[in-house]
Amino acid sequence: MKSFGRNLVELVLKIKKTFRVQTYVIEYVFVGGVLIAIALISHKGLVEWLGVLAVFLTFGHTSIADRLHERESKRYNIDRKVEVQCYWKLNYYFVERGASESVITFTSSESKTKYKFST
Repeated sequence: MKSFGRNLVELVLKIKKTFRVQTYVIEYVFVGGVLIAIALISHKGLVEWLGVLAVFLTFGHTSIADRLHERESKRYNIDRKVEVQCYWKLNYYFVERGASESVITFTSSESKTKYKFST
């Protein structure tokens, strides 16, 4: 009997071939779907949705950063050509993650009370 991990790898490879997408696209769809499902189930409102956005952007940033780290170490030893096609998204996710975190921090009900914001 195949292990769960092996079956998951085979499923991802089949999805990649069928839809002609890269692995990170499958990861984003999966993580985004899980986060949206949690937000819908929780019924927490705007702060929950802002949290979903922040977590998703953090995941995107981390996903690309991890790939860059792996590829850059290989590139260093081979030929110095760019191997990670989505590397340019790294700074976008970093900035958007920081902006989302700031919005969440300063719009949450605890922050309004702590910093005396009026609504």
